[in-house]
Amino acid sequence: MKYYPIFLNIKNKECLLIGGGNIGYRKAKNLLKYDVKLTVISDKICDKFDKLKKNKLTFIKRKFEEKDIIKKYFLIFSAISNKSVNNKIYDLANKLNIPVNISDSLDNCSFIMPAIVNRDPLQIAISTSGTSPLFAKEIKNELFNIYGKEYSYFLKYMNKFRKKIIENYNNKDRIKIFKNMINSDSLNLLKNNKINKSLLKDVYNLLMEIANGKS
Repeated sequence: MKYYPIFLNIKNKECLLIGGGNIGYRKAKNLLKYDVKLTVISDKICDKFDKLKKNKLTFIKRKFEEKDIIKKYFLIFSAISNKSVNNKIYDLANKLNIPVNISDSLDNCSFIMPAIVNRDPLQIAISTSGTSPLFAKEIKNELFNIYGKEYSYFLKYMNKFRKKIIENYNNKDRIKIFKNMINSDSLNLLKNNKINKSLLKDVYNLLMEIANGKS
């Protein structure tokens, strides 16, 4: 099966997770990083969920019921192993055109979750289209070592100057400035030196000079 890769804005979106075990906890932990409003339905909630209670999280402590699948949900996830219940969740979600993901069941997924290298705001998603999640994880680990936290600092600084550059330069000039920023010594400075306030200030000033057309 071919999957269309896409990045969704799920901030403040209502999402449903069925299952409160270890797999459910990992899914909840990851989803909450993106500021969703998450409802978790499960008759058993593992202790790890206590770490997440300060987030936008609602618990309904009982078994899943068909009435739980309602239109307000933007995405639905199931982290339970009961096949017949998972089939029902998938069918109900499909009838309401709600994207649904069932753990370890490709046939019951309208979307699948990639392995993610997160160097906010840089995100690299890796998928084997469900054929080998373990291999996707191996690739993720390789990329995680290649793209260190310096990329996070660099892109956040780029973003600080982006609006100003777009507002003050024509298309040709701003493309040149963005390329000059990318090809500057900024990333190498961040990669090859201990990151501290002094270094970050130097990198910021270097990028600012380029943004102002002085380099």
